[in-house]
Amino acid sequence: MVASRVRAEMAASGRTTQWLAEQAGITTKALQNKLALRADFTVVDLAGIAHALEISVEELVPPAR
Repeated sequence: MVASRVRAEMAASGRTTQWLAEQAGITTKALQNKLALRADFTVVDLAGIAHALEISVEELVPPAR
């Protein structure tokens, strides 16, 4: 679910995976693996992604149950 939210926010902002990786301080390969569900996002990853996309971290994670 997090990967799909990141992809959606990236698409909505017109940004590429490479741009987001650079801005968030993640290697492009690592971000690609996370988006493909081959690796997990860390809290630090999400903070960097949210900052780069100018959104809150809460917009990237599923709501608490």
